[in-house]
Amino acid sequence: MRSHSFETGLKKKISDWESKAKKNLKRVHQFEKQLFARYARLTVIRLDLEHLAATFSTKEIEAFLQETCMQKMNDKDWYWDGGDLSTPKKADVRVSFEEVQRDRERLFANMKGKPSLFRHLVGYVWRIECTPKAGYHLHLALFFNGSQVEKHEWLAHQIGEYWAQEITQGRGRFHNCNMAWDSSSPHYGLGEVNHDDHAKRANLRERVLPYLAKAKQAVHALPYKGCNQFGCGFAHRDRSKGRGRTRTKDVRVHEKPKGARVVARIRNRHSLGAIGT
Repeated sequence: MRSHSFETGLKKKISDWESKAKKNLKRVHQFEKQLFARYARLTVIRLDLEHLAATFSTKEIEAFLQETCMQKMNDKDWYWDGGDLSTPKKADVRVSFEEVQRDRERLFANMKGKPSLFRHLVGYVWRIECTPKAGYHLHLALFFNGSQVEKHEWLAHQIGEYWAQEITQGRGRFHNCNMAWDSSSPHYGLGEVNHDDHAKRANLRERVLPYLAKAKQAVHALPYKGCNQFGCGFAHRDRSKGRGRTRTKDVRVHEKPKGARVVARIRNRHSLGAIGT
């Protein structure tokens, strides 16, 4: 096994895999700092967006567990008989990566046209994961201007309904993490978060955001154009750099040209003479 792993470059593949997760985590932590540098208070929403095709019945779950155990035994025997692990196998899943990616792109493209939900959105973090059989699904964290958005549980539910009914045309479902997570928990990091609330910001950095950057269940997909598995960014372009504050008045007093001053002096002299007469 050691010689085979050396031949296939297994050590480097594991290192690259772990490095990708570390880079994503560093990216979201930097993103969190940038958001609070712009806004004194943020409203954080977490949603798991899925498809109804991923739903299993109790009998299907039992059959799947039995099949998984049997498959692991067969894979072990197949490997020791000289099977090639470098040959990729087609995943037998209910929801394809392309379907989730297509619906995710539609959701983000429609945000500007849905001001009732996304008017005060300032940033987002998303990632696509995969589970056996069920397939691919989307994890999403949305950051809103906290001075404008307060009812985070209600807003999260409305966005989830928008995903289920409008984006997926009835093919989707969602899990509202803002309602499922007890706000009295010491690890609670959703809802309203002030920039000086160090405990809640720590929960956001250590509990909420790392889940979106973890290596477990990450998707290995062919790097074709548009094939994205993770992303974060601002909802609006930063216009705070470059130009200064808009000035309504110029404090500098412009003097009139010399010729204009002479003409004005002559006019004033004549007007005074007229008044004296």
